[in-house]
Amino acid sequence: MIEDEVNLLPARLLERLEKQRLFRGWLRFFGASLFVAICIIIFANMQSSKSNGQILALQKETARPKELIAENRRLRSQLIREKDHLEKVNSLSTQHSPLVLMSLICSAKSEVGGQLELKHFLQLSNENPEDPIEGSVNLTMITSNAANSAKIVKVFEDSGYFKEVKLKGALEKTQAMHDDLRFTLFCRY
Repeated sequence: MIEDEVNLLPARLLERLEKQRLFRGWLRFFGASLFVAICIIIFANMQSSKSNGQILALQKETARPKELIAENRRLRSQLIREKDHLEKVNSLSTQHSPLVLMSLICSAKSEVGGQLELKHFLQLSNENPEDPIEGSVNLTMITSNAANSAKIVKVFEDSGYFKEVKLKGALEKTQAMHDDLRFTLFCRY
């Protein structure tokens, strides 16, 4: 059997050792607590910066549709302007377009075997809505003979493009030595 133990160390020393032991215990506790607190703060900062990044990404994503809406509006207004421009261009290239008239002149030139030269082209449009004449064209041309001028008039009449086609100017020779004839064709549409 073990008998009671007797401590031969002085009581002050025992008190001091007990205080040191308690102090080391509390120091370890506070050290561990400080370490845990620092880890929590670092983790919270990482999560905060991560959530800030997510917030910024969300803000950019919400700003992106706004940019797309603004871009969409800008493109729609540009499309409307382009449509208006296209309508204006199309209205200019209606059946009374100079291109259509040039096409008729080319047809007439091929009808007379290339013996046609256009000297003057004047297209007039009527700005008076009460006048039944919509517009007219005066064409001064040169061809080799009277038969060719009759063929040219026939091409213009047969086109259905004009309401009236007539020889306005008389057939006249361009020079005394040449057989070429100059004439003016009046066409009303």
